[in-house]
Amino acid sequence: MKINRVVVVVESSASNVIHCVDSMKNTLGLGDKVVVVEPTERSGGPKRFSKRFGTQSVLVIQGDLVSSLRELAQELRPAEICMVEDSTLGARRWLDNLSDALNSLPANAVVAPRSPSIFGVQRVMLSEGVTLKTKGDLNAYARKFTESRRGHISSERYVSSMVLHMRTSHLLDVLSSIESCNKLVDLYLAIEEQSLKFISHDSLVYSLQARNVDVERSLSRGLIGYLPLLSACLIVKDEEGLIEDAIRSLLPIAEEVIVYDTGSSDNTLEIARSLGAKVIEGEWRGDFAWARNQALSACQGKWIVWIDADEVFECDPIVLRRELLFGDDEPEGYTVRIKNEVGSGMDTPIYHWATRMFRRSECLWSGAIHETIWSRVLDRSSYSKQCDFASIHHFGYLESIMTGKGKAERNIAVASASTNFRFIEEKKVHEARSYFLKGELSRCREIADEVVGSGSLESFRNLAIRVSFEASLGLGDFERASQMLGVAARSSIGEEFQSYMTAMLHMGRAQWSSALASLDEVGSGYLDQDGWEIVPEQLVSKRLECLVGLDRYDQAVDLALMNLKSGSFDFHLGRLVEWMRKSSEADFRKIALALPLDKLNLVFAQVLQLERAVADEVLEAFYEVPVLRVHVLATMGLIFTELESERALIWGRRISEAGFETAPIRESTGNLALGSVAK
Repeated sequence: MKINRVVVVVESSASNVIHCVDSMKNTLGLGDKVVVVEPTERSGGPKRFSKRFGTQSVLVIQGDLVSSLRELAQELRPAEICMVEDSTLGARRWLDNLSDALNSLPANAVVAPRSPSIFGVQRVMLSEGVTLKTKGDLNAYARKFTESRRGHISSERYVSSMVLHMRTSHLLDVLSSIESCNKLVDLYLAIEEQSLKFISHDSLVYSLQARNVDVERSLSRGLIGYLPLLSACLIVKDEEGLIEDAIRSLLPIAEEVIVYDTGSSDNTLEIARSLGAKVIEGEWRGDFAWARNQALSACQGKWIVWIDADEVFECDPIVLRRELLFGDDEPEGYTVRIKNEVGSGMDTPIYHWATRMFRRSECLWSGAIHETIWSRVLDRSSYSKQCDFASIHHFGYLESIMTGKGKAERNIAVASASTNFRFIEEKKVHEARSYFLKGELSRCREIADEVVGSGSLESFRNLAIRVSFEASLGLGDFERASQMLGVAARSSIGEEFQSYMTAMLHMGRAQWSSALASLDEVGSGYLDQDGWEIVPEQLVSKRLECLVGLDRYDQAVDLALMNLKSGSFDFHLGRLVEWMRKSSEADFRKIALALPLDKLNLVFAQVLQLERAVADEVLEAFYEVPVLRVHVLATMGLIFTELESERALIWGRRISEAGFETAPIRESTGNLALGSVAK
């Protein structure tokens, strides 16, 4: 009978071989043959004899592993050879599924199975309560496991040497360059250099020994076995002004930082390399998930953390690494709270949660834009738990960064052209969001409404409802916004978020008292199931607008000062000055005392936008606060010559006494007087 496949069991222990061979008894076909190789150093070539292992008698070849394999391949001439370490137990159809995968792959492919015994990309995470104590347990689990993974194959940088399945012709090519070796892992290192590596996700085996792929490979090369805990990766293009802060935020937590560049023409790559990052000079294919997965393929860590160049990662490094090392072994990833700075930087940030840390062996990216973390083998997003030991600070939506970036146009182009979306509704909802970002609200709503009416996945439909609602508010179409609010009431959007939407509709209609009542129903904040968060600062900002609408200026000023002190303020400084004038006490020193010191530059930039007489009055009050005087004088130095002469002279003297450079100003009489200009 013609031999189609040979399973070569590489022996290290006679007791292991018995279990290994016995597990294959009902998993092999008539054209399959099991051969045991006992790797030994001996002269005269391999020795052949039959030997009984348990209930089965099989051919044994005793000799150098390379010579034994070469002789076996040339004599039996099987189409495929599967090399197996003797600690391996095969589950149902494990070999057939490896062969099916190999038949669809290039000639120099090597295919490996999944296993709960392997620590690495092949790892299978057993569900809670699952035990594999018997062969029956293994086969029953394999039946369920492989059903949802049928035919799924992935390309990998390397795999475990526990099971290696390849064409015999390719194995002979590899063996021609090797003199001798007696360990399968050593042979694998030679195979690795000459082969394309793949995992067949519907093939499952078990090992009597726990395996760590990275450590095995390192030890075989004579290196210390070392597995990075955490790899950080970014994709970038022309980010020289931002990338340093991003990388520096990752250095305390990650063993390696991988930067995949999509075509920078500035100093981005030089900065990244100077900070120790590994830079990959790649390409842009109009697909964010594809680019991120290129970066992922270069990572070696057990865990992946990812950010963009306009973000910084914030955590206690010791706490984070302890959690990843010794924390919950169940989740595939962690969702991280992201603080999105918007507007000028004084506006109330927007918060949302997203999966930003995940297990490299379990997940990858999916979706051309607003890409998400997806299970490598299951048709679902990653199973992630909320992270309370890290956060991300995002600056990409600041006006100063958005200007000139063309993000909206880029996002529209990607969402419109790409086919890398698992669902058409996913494509449409991200296209709608891109039009919203660009300000094309009619087109945004048109696309979002298609998703709302499609009966799509709950998460996409909920997002489309919110996008359509906000676009309607922006268009002043309150009737349509009210209709969408009714749709939201019949969705899974949380009641608190619906109350927030109701408040926005009341505010659009100038129904201030009703808006305040709806805001009270939201409570102190809310986090919905899709990761969007309403924080207290947002609610304060909306209540403030309502109070102004009701002419309750004393309350509005108190609330505004409280919000300003917290570091967020959604209104221009000039509006607060106006509210103070209409309140019972216009004391601008209260503004000075509430200013957040880390945002003084933003505040004084707004002062320069005030009418000069108003700016003079405000800065006079600020001047009474010693900690602000340098900022006051520097700001006034830019505008004091535009004031009435008496005030200009007062400020000019103050600025000169502070040591700033002086310049002549003209008094009302026409005579020259000493003024100054701030450096």
